[in-house]
Formats: sequence, C-alpha cells, structure tokens
Amino acid sequence: MKRLSKTDLWPGMYVIGYRAEKEGEVVKVDRPLLSREEIGQTVPDGAFDVLVDEEFELGEWVSAHLGDQLEKERRRLEEARLELETERAEFEHERARFRQQVGEAHEQAMQRAVSGAKAREEGNAKRVEDMARLRQEMAAAKAARKKNPDPPPEASRTPIEEEFPRADQLYSDAVSYARTFVDDVRRGKPFDYRDAMPLVDGFIDSVFRNESAAAALCKLKMYDEYTYTHSINVAVLSIILGKRLGLERAQLRMLGMAGTFHDVGKAVIPDEILNKPGKLSDHEMTIMRTHPQEGYDILKTQKAVPKEVLRVALEHHERYDGSGYPRRVKGDAIHTMSRIISVVDVYDALTSKRVYKDPLPPGKVLGMMYQWRISDFQPNIVEHFIKSLGVYPVGSFVRLSSGEHGVVTGLNPSLPLKPIVKLAFDHSLTPISPRVVNLAETPDAGGPLVIEDIVNPSDHGISVADLLQ
Repeated sequence: MKRLSKTDLWPGMYVIGYRAEKEGEVVKVDRPLLSREEIGQTVPDGAFDVLVDEEFELGEWVSAHLGDQLEKERRRLEEARLELETERAEFEHERARFRQQVGEAHEQAMQRAVSGAKAREEGNAKRVEDMARLRQEMAAAKAARKKNPDPPPEASRTPIEEEFPRADQLYSDAVSYARTFVDDVRRGKPFDYRDAMPLVDGFIDSVFRNESAAAALCKLKMYDEYTYTHSINVAVLSIILGKRLGLERAQLRMLGMAGTFHDVGKAVIPDEILNKPGKLSDHEMTIMRTHPQEGYDILKTQKAVPKEVLRVALEHHERYDGSGYPRRVKGDAIHTMSRIISVVDVYDALTSKRVYKDPLPPGKVLGMMYQWRISDFQPNIVEHFIKSLGVYPVGSFVRLSSGEHGVVTGLNPSLPLKPIVKLAFDHSLTPISPRVVNLAETPDAGGPLVIEDIVNPSDHGISVADLLQ
C-alpha cells in the first residue's frame, strides 16, 4: 500500500480509500479507477493520503471482472459487422439504380457516401481486432505470471554477506577480461568469444545463489572506464531479468554472452567522441550511432559467434515502436534477447557515472523507464525488471522514519516498499552498532518503520560495499 496525492493518481490504479480531512477517517473506495474522469468524480480535490494498492494487476482484474462484458461486446460488434455487410450489399444495388437514373453528378455524391460507410465498417473491424489483441495480451500475462513466480524468500538463499565476496572477485575478473578483449579489438587482434563463458557461468551461479549480490556490485564497484564496466553490468543484469522471465540456463548463458559483447562496436569509435564531456554534435552523434553495425561487423569476422550475439550487437538500440536505430525495426522483428538487453542497457547507462553526467538514482530511472514502457520496450518487460531489482534495489543507502541510516540488503517481493535494511548510522550519520531490520515485520514505537529518503553515500564518505560484507 502506498500513499499518494490525487495529482499522482493515474488510470488503472486500485484506490483503497482516502481521507477527506488530514486526521479524518478513511473513505473507502476499494476498486480500480479506470479513467481521469472517474478519478476526478471519486476522489475530491482536497483529499489527503490517497491509499493505493501497488501490487494490483489491472490485466487480471479486467480478465476477472470484464470478461463477460468483452465477450458480449465482441458478439455485438460481430452482429453489427454482419448488418453493415448486408446494408452494403443493398446500398450497392441502390447505387447502380441511381447511377442509371440521375447520371454522373449523383454518382459522385454516392461515392462519398460509400466511402463513409466503408470507414465506419473499418472502424468497427478495428475495434473487434483490438479486443481480440487485448484478450491475447491478458492471457499471455496470466501465463507469464504462472511461469515466472516471485523469487524464493531471502531465507532460502545464500546470505548476501556470504555471496558478496565471491561475486566481488568474479566481477573484478570480468572487468579485467573486458579490458583485454576491447583492447584486442582496438588493436585489430582476433579474440575468442568463448573465453567469456566461464565468467558468464559464474555470474549465473551467483544469481541463482543470491541475485542481489551481483546486482548491487553493478552499481557499487567504482571503476574509471565506463566502456569496460558497462558491458559486464549489462551481462549481469540481463541474466537477472532473464531468470525472472523464466529463461533456461542455456538461454541465460547466451543472454550473458550477448550482454558482454553488445557494445563491442564502441571499441572503434574515436575516444574524443566516446568520452566527450559535452553534448555531441549532429555529426558526432551520427558516428556514435554506427557502433551497433560496427559491432555486428566485428563479431561477424570472429570464429563461430552465435547468431543471437550478433543480433544483440546490431539491435540493442532498436525500440519496440520502431523509433530506434540503426534499422528502425520494431515489435517482434527485434530478437527476444535484443529486447531484454535494450531494457538493461538503458538502465545501466542512466544509473552510471559518465564523463558528461552524474548517475541518476536507480529508483528515479526505473520510474522513467516505466513511463517509456509503452513505446520503447516489449509489453510487461519493464514491470518484470522492476520486480527483479525492487523499488529500492539492494545497495541503496536509505534514511528511515526513525532517522537512522542503512543499506538495503534484501527484498520482500510481495512488499516492494518494505525491504530488509542493515542499519549502521544514526540520524546524524554517526556510526552505531549494526542491526538488520525487516521493514515488513519490524514495528517502531512511533509506528511502522518506513523509508523516507534515498541518500547519496559518497556525499558522506560512506562505502556501501563495506556495509554489505
């Protein structure tokens, strides 16, 4: 459950209730509000603390509550379509008779009428098609939920304190490998992509033991060169998302390999463009946008590189609505693994420090990507990515309502706003004896503990990586 203001509501949210007055009783609503008009009619402008259910699945609700109505609407539209076909046949007969009687002038007028009838028929047919597609999407979403249940509870995983050092060493080895193969590409030397397999297999094992350790390392390890760390981060986060989507181990290995080599084309982009501290000119941007094709061409010359790895190198900047580059392909024409890696590529780019910008907080980036999910990404994939990492990803340094500060060390998938936090500092950021609290279970004397803010630990000289070990 989350508290929002009326202006933060959007159609499809399940509203539990609201307070008409700041300290007043909760006025129950207990239903999804499906339009801006319904929100305006239901929740008064001065309402306080509008309570919404974050776990509500609109597709499931539509399937449960509106299935009969959709079927009735489909039948009504089918009957309307048949009626229009009958009317069209009768109309064509009358058109021929009028053409004989009134001549060419009246024939032109009738042509306009026919066009109008055809437009109405096409509009009705499109509505039938849209409803059929909606039913298919709801069925697919339901099947995906059955196939991809929430990850096991924290108690059944390797503790993050135990997994973190192993993942840390693996990450360092992977970055060293990335330096080697990128430098080989720059010198025109051949490389064997299979050398990366042990590292990818290691990350898959780590993700299955405790995916939070590897995910945290992607944001906590500090290296100077984004070119090397980005490919490793994309590989690791893609494996986590692929696991959430129900991919088998062989598919996860291929996904990790594709993530490792997706940006290899940047090795031949001039450094003055790749690491320019300011905005790129139009000419420089044109050169930068050649890197997917360059990467494809480089990998094509190497021995036995799988077609999935080639496709990802070429397509990771394509967008689901066809607005990407280099080929502007869209929808299912984009390879499944390219669609997965495009999500992770955007997330890591925006949450990483670059020569021309500071990193954005992961929570803010996930919110931005949620807004882009309709146009840029495959349906439902951003939602799965958010559930994979959590609203407050492991490694987030937070301040609680008690004033204490700590690091998120684990997630509660069913309660994403209430993760597990290791508290290590008081309200003034003075070190205290560490203790772990589960916000889903731990009450406070003044009420339940909640996260009030995300704090930048580097502003205070705090190493989150040390807190996780």
